[in-house]
Amino acid sequence: LLLLAYPKKNQYFFQLKDLALSIGLQKNIIFLENTPPPEIYWLADLVISFSKKETLSMVMLEALTCGRLFFSTHQSTKIILESISPLLYGKETQSVNALANSVEQLFDLPSRQKQALTKNAVHLMQNYSWQKKSDLLMKEILTLE
Repeated sequence: LLLLAYPKKNQYFFQLKDLALSIGLQKNIIFLENTPPPEIYWLADLVISFSKKETLSMVMLEALTCGRLFFSTHQSTKIILESISPLLYGKETQSVNALANSVEQLFDLPSRQKQALTKNAVHLMQNYSWQKKSDLLMKEILTLE
């Protein structure tokens, strides 16, 4: 298990480091000082975010673009994740056990089903991105001239 934590260097950052040490996970968690490069997602089977502050999750967009499954409880990710699969979104109001069960269910999916979800995610990112929409708009504008 490899966990990457990227909390801003505030009190929360130090609380997480202390918690990891107290429960013996310090060797399994890498606390990143800076924003991780997108290539880091290739190390993950599943990217999980329980952020409460992001509006549109850059981590989600990067992970999905890299073909990684992404699980989140943040409301801003709901529309995108549920369009791929309802399994990828958990309600913030769920208990810790319910969220853990949801994540475990994703891990336990047959590999063909995981590949299908990943393919849907990559397709979504490639075909419904803001860049794609702006490219289509520019193409339409140029044909009007």
